[in-house]
Order: sequence, then C-alpha cells, then structure tokens
Amino acid sequence: MSQTVAITRVKKAAADTKPSPDVMARLGPGCYVKVGEETGLFWAEITAVEGSKFTGVVQQIFAGAKQYGIVTGSEICFEKQLVSGTGCDKYCWC
Repeated sequence: MSQTVAITRVKKAAADTKPSPDVMARLGPGCYVKVGEETGLFWAEITAVEGSKFTGVVQQIFAGAKQYGIVTGSEICFEKQLVSGTGCDKYCWC
C-alpha cells in the first residue's frame, strides 16, 4: 500500500538548472522529473497535473529524501517549481 507524501518545504531548484518553460509546459502523465535542489531528492513519474502541482510515483530516491520520509513507490504531490530536471529523451518522450 502506498502512502501519499506532500512536499512543501524543499529548496526550489536553482534557476540555471531548471528546465525551460517550454519543457515544463509539455510535462504530463508518464513524464519523469527530478525533484529538489542540485543533487535532487528523488525521481518521480508524473501521474496527474493540477494547476501548479504534480502528483507522481517516486521511482528513485537520493540520500536527502529520507529526512522527508520519502520512499520508492510512494505517491507524492509537489509544486512544479521544485522540478530541477527532466527525463525527457532519456526515460520518457514528452
């Protein structure tokens, strides 16, 4: 059984690493995104988009994710502004 985790207190992605507005506009269900600052907290597959928020399933976590209780397989909600990278053309073809 998966748990839903809401991420609200994570540092925003640095402006120079953030995906372009064009790439962000194309993101939707099935896309993979890296969430968190430079090294990221986790990779997630987006399952839903609601305004400025994504819902997704955590696919891979990094060390910093543990402090937020994030585990692989969790359903998670996060703000678009927290996206620091995309899997476009690597893990998904948006």
